[in-house]
Amino acid sequence: MLEIIKQAFAEYEEKMKSLANCLDDEAHHLEQIAIQCNRVSEECMTVGNSIAKIDS
Repeated sequence: MLEIIKQAFAEYEEKMKSLANCLDDEAHHLEQIAIQCNRVSEECMTVGNSIAKIDS
């Protein structure tokens, strides 16, 4: 019985490590998307400022 519990815990631990790795990968991916969104936002502000100067 103890051996079954140890094996089940080892499997659970391995699955949790795998899940943690997936979450780390997803967090990195989302961070890269946030960086790209910030760049696009800055470019939009630059274009908006240029248009405002032309209109004035």
